[in-house]
Amino acid sequence: MRKIISKKGQTPGFRPGTCLALLLLLLLSGSNSIRAERFYINSPINGDTVRFESEATLEFIAGETSNLRGWIDFEPAATGEITGELHVDLQSLKTGIGLRDQHMRERHLHTDQFPSAILKLIGITGLPAKLVADSLYTCEVRGEFTIHGETRPVAVETEVRPGPWTEDQQRLRIISRFSLQ
Repeated sequence: MRKIISKKGQTPGFRPGTCLALLLLLLLSGSNSIRAERFYINSPINGDTVRFESEATLEFIAGETSNLRGWIDFEPAATGEITGELHVDLQSLKTGIGLRDQHMRERHLHTDQFPSAILKLIGITGLPAKLVADSLYTCEVRGEFTIHGETRPVAVETEVRPGPWTEDQQRLRIISRFSLQ
């Protein structure tokens, strides 16, 4: 895990010492072919979810949203290149307590000005030349993460589990975790 710290030692909109960890659980589908495929992240259809955890001074806060969208260009049979974008609607994050959700949106995330967090994918290393269905792989995905109007480079340890391939569909389960301070 790589910790990302701004010049002032904290991410804008977060109290010092607050750690934000995102868990991206994406089920991606596309069609099978020789060329790179575009896998769409469409939460209502695939059950894609982003989860976060915050270890604030006085409490542990966890929440999630399924309101995300994006795409990934990736060819499972010829790994090594990846591009894409994941947009997470921060206004839809839920922690289980409505007033806390409102305070998080208004006082920390300022979602009226910064409604989304964006992960832009720019590279991947550590995958074999060919993926085998139902196997688990660990790799590193590189990208740029934008939250609260600030963009920072990230290197994210990622687990990839290809699903069974069919003639008309490819499925990948991708889990990534990273921290912000």
